[in-house]
Amino acid sequence: MKNIDWKKIGYWSLWILLGAILLTAIVWGVFVRQTKKVPTINITIDTDVNKQFVTKRDVHAMFKREGYDTLFNKPLDAIRLNILERALEANFWVQDAEVFVDRNGVVDIKIKQRCPLMRIIHKNDVGFYVDENGRTMPYCPTFTPRVLIVSGEVTESIFNPRDTTQHFGANLVHLAKKIQSDVFWQSQITMMDVKSPQMIHLYPLLGDAFIEFGGPENVEEKLNKLQTFYQSHLPQAYRKISVQFDRQIVATKK
Repeated sequence: MKNIDWKKIGYWSLWILLGAILLTAIVWGVFVRQTKKVPTINITIDTDVNKQFVTKRDVHAMFKREGYDTLFNKPLDAIRLNILERALEANFWVQDAEVFVDRNGVVDIKIKQRCPLMRIIHKNDVGFYVDENGRTMPYCPTFTPRVLIVSGEVTESIFNPRDTTQHFGANLVHLAKKIQSDVFWQSQITMMDVKSPQMIHLYPLLGDAFIEFGGPENVEEKLNKLQTFYQSHLPQAYRKISVQFDRQIVATKK
């Protein structure tokens, strides 16, 4: 009769025991998730002076439309996180949404709002917004951000990201970004009027002069040239300042 290798038996018995414990833990975890109910909800919305489109009340309203009148006391297993994320991201003013459950069963909701860059105003309607990525946003009746106002010959179609022939929309966004990101020009320019793709008028906050900018090309060169003029002249003394021509400024006095 062979000697029994108790050491090997003990080794494999230990692994079988550990496997059984692990399997039990997994089954128990699944059971707990199926039966455990949501104790609380944390909603975090990034907000600043120009991003106040979405409120916590709006979030609960979106969930209600998806059949979740409330997430409280619902079993965790009954919550479809991907459906909730899609419902949130379907909102015009939401750029990105993340919904997840932490180890304590708390539902965490993080929302990043879209940031408007300019507001387009038409003659016969309220217009729309364009965000920093060049995508259009509908007018919001409950909040008006302080952004660059753009009037004139501008339609939503020029901001269509699927139309690669629409360079004017992208160039207009680039011009607006340069104005909004520069402390000097952000305080100076309050409005753009698009006469045509080849001619944009800029209107400063102070004085009656307007700026003939030309088309939204060579933006950095034109703004640098204009800033040099502002530093050595009193713009209020002029009726029109034109920077549309290469390497020169044409100023018309009152």
